Amino acid sequence: MRVGIVIFASCIVLSSCRVSQNGRCDPMNKAVDTALSTANDQISNSWDRIVTAANVSRNVHLSFFGFSTPFKIELDLKNGTLGPMDTLYRVGDSLKCSDEYISELVDGVLTYKNLELSYGKMTATFLFWTVEGKLTYSIRPRIRFYMVEGNVYDDLCDVWSFGLDGYDGGYSFETDSWFGRFVVNLLSKELSRMEDDNPLLEIAVENAEKSIHKWFRWYWCSMY
Repeated sequence: MRVGIVIFASCIVLSSCRVSQNGRCDPMNKAVDTALSTANDQISNSWDRIVTAANVSRNVHLSFFGFSTPFKIELDLKNGTLGPMDTLYRVGDSLKCSDEYISELVDGVLTYKNLELSYGKMTATFLFWTVEGKLTYSIRPRIRFYMVEGNVYDDLCDVWSFGLDGYDGGYSFETDSWFGRFVVNLLSKELSRMEDDNPLLEIAVENAEKSIHKWFRWYWCSMY
């Protein structure tokens, strides 16, 4: 296995940029902000500003004071969109590190000002009743990225790895009946408890990473 790849992989696993004693790290905040500004401007004038979201069909099991129950809500979501994707910005410092193995490794965290995953058709079935309406998931995922720009073997520029560095989110529903409001209240609580198994979070993060890779990576690599 290539030495440079081994050392770079170690950097990813440790979730930090670690270079040899001869290496160094420098802040790259201004350069990252410039690339983000250009990427956001281009996204705002493209079809990628609002993207189509995958349908969801999921059984959401209900719990009571932390204990599982035999009850569930059958959730089906269609006509989904995610956006706007042109509100990407930097969180904290972005660092560029280098040593004898890695020409440049950029490590940073990006998020969105106001990202909404909206489904125009929601069907939620609980026991013998079916509720219809709309669902909106307001989400701010913090996406950690590692961008490598060449090593001793290759002259490359690409996002090597993504990772979820945390998120803030909340749900809102539109339904007409009083029973519908009761069901979506149960649904909101259960979805909020989900983390790794939350299908809405997965859809938002996956599309965010695709957008970052397509737009931010392209403009960053064009600059450097």
